[in-house]
Amino acid sequence: MYIFKEKYKYLFILLFLFFFNNAFAQKEFNSWIFEDSCSLVFDNSQVLANTIPNEMQGNSAEICDKHTGQLLFYSNGIYVYDKNGNIMPNGSGLLGCYVGSQGALIVPNPADDSSYYLFTTDCTANGGYNGLNYNIVNMRLNDGLGDVEKKNVYVCNNLSEKVTAVRTCSFNGFWIITYVNTLNDFFAWRLTINGIDIDSPVISPSGFVGYPDIYDDDGCLKASPNGNMLIAGFAPHSDTCAYLYNFNKSTGIISIQTKIPWSTIPDKAEQYDFGVSFSPDNSKVYFTNIRDGISCNLYQYDLTTGIVTFIYQNNPKTNNGVFGLQLGPDGRIYIANSNFDSVGVISQPNLAGLACDFNVDGVSVSPHTMFASLPNNIDALYYTDTLFTPNFSFSTNCGDSSATFTDNSNITPYEWWWSFGDAASGSNNHSTLQNPTHHYTQPGTYTVTMNAYEGCASVDSIAQTVTISKCPPALIIPTLIYGGGSQTKWHIINLPQGANSVTLYNELGQVIYNSLNYPNDYDMRVLPSAMYFYRLMLENGEVYVGKIILVK
Repeated sequence: MYIFKEKYKYLFILLFLFFFNNAFAQKEFNSWIFEDSCSLVFDNSQVLANTIPNEMQGNSAEICDKHTGQLLFYSNGIYVYDKNGNIMPNGSGLLGCYVGSQGALIVPNPADDSSYYLFTTDCTANGGYNGLNYNIVNMRLNDGLGDVEKKNVYVCNNLSEKVTAVRTCSFNGFWIITYVNTLNDFFAWRLTINGIDIDSPVISPSGFVGYPDIYDDDGCLKASPNGNMLIAGFAPHSDTCAYLYNFNKSTGIISIQTKIPWSTIPDKAEQYDFGVSFSPDNSKVYFTNIRDGISCNLYQYDLTTGIVTFIYQNNPKTNNGVFGLQLGPDGRIYIANSNFDSVGVISQPNLAGLACDFNVDGVSVSPHTMFASLPNNIDALYYTDTLFTPNFSFSTNCGDSSATFTDNSNITPYEWWWSFGDAASGSNNHSTLQNPTHHYTQPGTYTVTMNAYEGCASVDSIAQTVTISKCPPALIIPTLIYGGGSQTKWHIINLPQGANSVTLYNELGQVIYNSLNYPNDYDMRVLPSAMYFYRLMLENGEVYVGKIILVK
């Protein structure tokens, strides 16, 4: 497989643009919520500024329906709001911090399509004492508006304001990743259908060089869209570098790849990397650097050439400027202009240098004012290999309301993760078999997703709709008719509507009646007593043959 991928490496690059839209076709992050009652809505090729019902303070995370893009709920780490802007039941008093760099992160529950993990981090302003906690939001409750059914479950203490997530290799879970400042280590927990393994984090040294006498953990942590790299923005540090890491999606181990220098002047003044993001094709890294809380700079690092390009600096006389970054579902990178009424946009983030096309006033949100960050979304929620094409077929059985699914991928995957769209079936709503059968709780139309794992860098998914119907009642075909009375019509009970054809034959094989759209009322009184034969073909192609005895 390694030789095959090397051979087609350049084909992969050429095909990427064609497949790019499919890679970002999911809609979990089509609505962004942020401070000052403002939101962005991604609708096909448009990005629209909108106003939410109630103002929410601070940085946030949100989640939308992956099929429709409609907002489900959002949180600033302290409160959980439903789609209408109301605080959910049990949705206050969370242990996050709304001024934290990444105070909240929403992760789909691997065991339940209708519930979500909401992770919260404490912040420097509070001393970080509350650490990392999780909550579970169940969207089946509260008439579909959601309810926090599990709250403030402790995971880890003494950490930073950083938290992100990456899909596991087998696509049936996530890695939850944060930085623990007191140990100068990264912690990665595996989240599966069995929950989060709190007691068994994978611990990796960060290699960060900072000032030990300064406690400040501003800065964000982001994964590349393919899940293979991490970029971290750290608080005041002495080596004036952005830190780029490798991430192993199989083991959860993090190792430093390189340090990206953005200055040669060590300075103990307030200077740190804050916003971070990868380009959609994983070839570029963008980060913002804040100096003295005033000078805000935007840089690009090209992973293929090692070139650092200075993209933008705000006017030092203004208060703040470019801060948080977030990759959008349209493949563009958006930048929060703190204390301004517009969102910056990098329209061509895959291109090198100034060709990336940065516009500091890309999207107006006036009369609203931006805060330091945009929502904390999962950039490695999906990752694809364009040489691997997943596919499946299915057949249904109306007798037991079941469907049998067959994997037809062009390369046989190593693992599978099926979601049958039948939340009412509980834990049976998922399977890891190659060709599973699912018994649906009731007839209806369901969206079935097959996530296929062909290799650690080769995970993709495909969805199809499956309709489960009740079996039609069995046909009752008369085979004995007494022709002396009035009940002599050859009437087939439970004959479905449609173009059903009927042909009647006598004992010599001669056609005595033919209809391409049988009206179900042929009167046999015109025929003598004898044995006759019929051929019935339903519109769906089913064929029935037999004999009729007419007695007068």
